[in-house]
Amino acid sequence: MSQYSGGGGNCVRVAVQDGYVLIGDSQNPDRLPHVFTMGEAQAFLRGAKDDDFDFLLEA
Repeated sequence: MSQYSGGGGNCVRVAVQDGYVLIGDSQNPDRLPHVFTMGEAQAFLRGAKDDDFDFLLEA
């Protein structure tokens, strides 16, 4: 469980399978996950670490 979920089950599920990163919604486990290449996932994480998405925290 993520330390940011607040314990309410508002988590995302992340897995690596066959070289792809799968991201799913823990509240809707029957839905297909979003699928990203490793490069796409790495680019997103680098952007998050560089504060590129901080505007989402202001909403």
